[in-house]
Amino acid sequence: MQELVATLNDHSRRYYTEDNPTISDKEYDLLYDELVALEAQTGETLPDSPTRRVGGDILKGFEPHRHLARLWSLDKAQSTEDLAAWETRVRKLIADYNAKNPERPLPEPEFVVELKYDGLTLNLTYEGGELAQAATRGNGVLSVKNELYKKAQGKLTKTLKYAIL
Repeated sequence: MQELVATLNDHSRRYYTEDNPTISDKEYDLLYDELVALEAQTGETLPDSPTRRVGGDILKGFEPHRHLARLWSLDKAQSTEDLAAWETRVRKLIADYNAKNPERPLPEPEFVVELKYDGLTLNLTYEGGELAQAATRGNGVLSVKNELYKKAQGKLTKTLKYAIL
């Protein structure tokens, strides 16, 4: 398991930090799925396992951006059953939080589901209906600031035509 974790971490570094992948997404996913199965079988997850995080470090030369709220992952859900299990985990986390924080409970989750395309995630922030920030996914908490916004001028919706509550 240690060798598989080290191999996956090496590929993650090359993909996310160096922007120089050496295997295909499909090959990475096969190795990752092998690790997930091994962790489930043994009940052990190593501290540096890639199953404990999303994304990677920010490329050097880019300005960091901290997301307003964590961007979560579907944990590579590949079936209706995987998606249902993910939803169950989300609802349990919210219920656990609300039990500990009754004065500030989280609302029931709402979901939007769309087809997944391998590629880049872009997180858009609107303030007062106007596009204020565009950032990559990064590790779900920290990402690259504004670079995509600069490159995608004219291709992003700059003004929302409805109010957001």
